[in-house]
Amino acid sequence: SALVGGGEEMRFIEFAPGRARLNETDTAKLDGVRKLMVERPGLKLEISGYADPGADRRGLAAVTLERRIKAPYLAASAEKGGAGNDRALDSITLTPEQYKQALVRLFKDELGKKPQEATVEEMEAALVTRLAADITDADLGLLAKERAGQVKDYLLADGNIAGERVFLKAPDDLFKKAGDGFAASRVELGVK
Repeated sequence: SALVGGGEEMRFIEFAPGRARLNETDTAKLDGVRKLMVERPGLKLEISGYADPGADRRGLAAVTLERRIKAPYLAASAEKGGAGNDRALDSITLTPEQYKQALVRLFKDELGKKPQEATVEEMEAALVTRLAADITDADLGLLAKERAGQVKDYLLADGNIAGERVFLKAPDDLFKKAGDGFAASRVELGVK
């Protein structure tokens, strides 16, 4: 981080709970790292992914809920020639009524009871809690690995950095503590 001039925050790429997608702030940081690596061809980079056992477990459950709610609409889109991947799923926008109907259906299926007077927020919270119980440490490990892979892929995407200069390093402890203003749901970059 001192080499790039971005301070300590250049060492960390933070992620939203349950997600492995880079945002504009992340890509701006990585552009600085990429530039430095091009200017200094002797540098090698280690990338380690981490997960927050609480926030990421709930985050993955929320992502699972979103996918399950949108899945029937994705199937209809695929029949019309749409792609069946996460990008297609993310592009599906439901009306509030469609969303509520799908949520009620999932509530009945997953929890075996009718929502009666539960609000949308209460149903979402109950379903996220239920789905989070099925998220394992192995799932969190895959999320951390996917995060590290996203960072590596971004750094190598333009072809200006040789792949053998960027390494994925398994962390000693998957569950890094948050601290110094940085989230535990992150990737750490280290010069090798």
